[in-house]
Amino acid sequence: PARALPAYRAAAAEGFRLGVVRPATLRAATAAVRLAFDRAQRLSEADLVLAKQAVLGWTWLQVHEPAAVDVALADELGRQLCAFILPDDPTRLAAVWRSLPPSALGDWRGDDVRCLRALFTVAASAADRFLADEGGGGGYRLLAEAIG
Repeated sequence: PARALPAYRAAAAEGFRLGVVRPATLRAATAAVRLAFDRAQRLSEADLVLAKQAVLGWTWLQVHEPAAVDVALADELGRQLCAFILPDDPTRLAAVWRSLPPSALGDWRGDDVRCLRALFTVAASAADRFLADEGGGGGYRLLAEAIG
């Protein structure tokens, strides 16, 4: 893990810097986030940036290439979304999302309606899977539908 963490961070950071929104980039980011959290039991700001970039990439793929994200990757992204980004109140997700850096991944903006709709959609699925005992993703699903 001590050698893997910097390698995963570097691979994810370079992938995002180059605009490579592919499952391999998202896997590197989720691996870095998982290893960093396992090591420190919290995320640094840099690792929280990687977590958000991975979810930004997931929303981009959700809109442009939904079949690109397999079940295992969606599970890991969803687990991290639930653990590090989702607020207790679904109506606060957009505000929390906007407050976290970065605001964009290339030309894919986190405050764009398509991105927000995809965010609420993946949040609903993730909450159904990982927060079912807390009510699941119904609130996120309703908000995704309201966005249009």
